[in-house]
Amino acid sequence: MKSKAAFFHSLLLLASISVHADVSLVTDGKPVAEIVVADDASPSVRTAADELQRHLQAMSGAKLSIVHHPTKDVANQVFVGQGAVPKELGFSLDGVKADGFRIVAEKNHLILAGNESYNFARSFLKFKAVPRFERQAHWEKLLGKKWRWPPMIDYRDYSEQLGFHSIDGNGTLYAVYDFLEQLGLRWYAPIPDLGIVTPELKDIKAKSQSLTKNPEFPVRNFADTKVGEHLDEFLWYKSMRVGGDRFVPMYHSMSGPSEINPEEQPQEYYGKIGGKIDYHSPRMTNPKLREDMAAYLQKVEEHFPGMDYISIGQPDGWSLIDSDDVAAGWDKLEARGKAGRYSDYAWDFNLDVRNRLMKLYPDKKFTVFAYSRTNRIPSNLPKVPDNMVVGFTQTSAFWMLPDPREQLDRRNEWIAHMNSPDQLYIWEYYLQHASPRNLPPVPVIFPELMKESFAGLYDHCLGFHAEIGWTASNAVKPEGYPNTARPWISHIMLYLHNKLCWDRNLDIRATLDEYYDLFYG
Repeated sequence: MKSKAAFFHSLLLLASISVHADVSLVTDGKPVAEIVVADDASPSVRTAADELQRHLQAMSGAKLSIVHHPTKDVANQVFVGQGAVPKELGFSLDGVKADGFRIVAEKNHLILAGNESYNFARSFLKFKAVPRFERQAHWEKLLGKKWRWPPMIDYRDYSEQLGFHSIDGNGTLYAVYDFLEQLGLRWYAPIPDLGIVTPELKDIKAKSQSLTKNPEFPVRNFADTKVGEHLDEFLWYKSMRVGGDRFVPMYHSMSGPSEINPEEQPQEYYGKIGGKIDYHSPRMTNPKLREDMAAYLQKVEEHFPGMDYISIGQPDGWSLIDSDDVAAGWDKLEARGKAGRYSDYAWDFNLDVRNRLMKLYPDKKFTVFAYSRTNRIPSNLPKVPDNMVVGFTQTSAFWMLPDPREQLDRRNEWIAHMNSPDQLYIWEYYLQHASPRNLPPVPVIFPELMKESFAGLYDHCLGFHAEIGWTASNAVKPEGYPNTARPWISHIMLYLHNKLCWDRNLDIRATLDEYYDLFYG
């Protein structure tokens, strides 16, 4: 295993190979280049320029100027964002997919640019100024009904300081971090100083290259409460290329017409268990519930424009169905087991609501859950309709165990009934072993099994929405302390996850060897 010094020496040796088109940025600790960014650059592109300047200075002590137009007496330019690149250079992002990026280094310039997708601004900006505790009342006033505010996004993931959201696709920022990694930067955890490995370089060159990187999955998101309030944590996720070229809403939307003041809602919404109404058990066979569910989702579509998908989401924590529906044969426990017990029941509802909405939105796509008692494919669905996306829930605490592996088998069952990789979306629960899950908060490392899980998803999956082990509300969490900062519980697995989202050929062993060497020494 190489020492830190040997690792950085090899990087310097590689960078010093005589190639006429290498672009010098720093020579003997002095800047010989400037960073050019368009004066009307978007928030994440401006952040990309700032991050490049910050980390190059940390490496070399040299602070490259950020300008809007090339300066005549500066030898070399780093163009950040496509809008900064002069037309005569002939640079294009053609062929770059989703929120991928391109790096070009030749002659006297380095170009770092990628595709940008501002998913939050497109669909959620209308409600950005509404405080969280006022959202429900605001929504009821808009609709004139006591229906639940759609809990599809948490604004605490938006960075007010930077001006964009963790769900956004920020290809230019990813290009900057990729270039910094070429120089030896490693950002393993969202803790300043401790989590970042920064090489010491007196000379910095961009090696000659024309590199294009596209994500393996167009959507790569995390559920991490308040990440927008912690700058280091937010940028750590972005350094791992978290984001996507679209927003895929997947939430418990059935709570919309049924959860707020259920006693005041139409009582036929709810099932009866043992002769008594159970407000946690919607009666999905009821025509009124189906009609109002479609009406609710129509209102969501009206007020949250620009999304390609409508979410038909089953209730959270749903465990029982109406006694008469059981008698009618909708409970398939004996035939389909716990994971498929209510799949037929839910999909009869899902398809009906979808058909109602398709009359209004024929080009829309729809998301549905394969969650808990609907985790298995329904018995009467030969193929998942082309305009439906299945949010398959899987939990690493289960599938990382060699035996049993039922979750991955159920996932393969869904894949066999799909026509497109854009029809499967993974809702992953990573490392739910820390508080508040009442399990020991200790690191768990399972890289080979993680890679095995990924291997079954390449070319079959739209992407991820991953929940991590959140910090409990009653835990000691000083102001400004990020969510993932519990000392080193899950950071390396999140790092590997995001590497695998961009590179199916990732050498896990080499990546871990480098991590053990550089992080632990």
